[in-house]
Amino acid sequence: MKVKIYQNPRCTSCRKAVKWLSDHQIEAEKIPIIEQPPNINELKQIIANSGLDVAKLFHKSGAAYRAFPKDKLREMTEEEQIALLAADGNLLRRPIITGDGKATVGFNEIEYAKTWGA
Repeated sequence: MKVKIYQNPRCTSCRKAVKWLSDHQIEAEKIPIIEQPPNINELKQIIANSGLDVAKLFHKSGAAYRAFPKDKLREMTEEEQIALLAADGNLLRRPIITGDGKATVGFNEIEYAKTWGA
């Protein structure tokens, strides 16, 4: 199986995810999430495949999210939030792994084992 992993090589969770994939012989195309965030259509597919709400895709501990006015974010539609995430990779929770009609967001070994096999 081959997957795409949107990641930041300086991110500890991303490094753990890359190692987990490698340890489980899953080939991964590494995509720099800051410079090349998923586009709107890819984000919609990630949301559909992961079963997560768009709010779960925000990197809430990141500086870009903390600086964003929360009242404005609450007033945005889901479409507007997705467009915002597609425009700024710093706002995205990472890593994001997609492939074979599945997607995971963040690093969780138990979820990875269920989704990607162990």
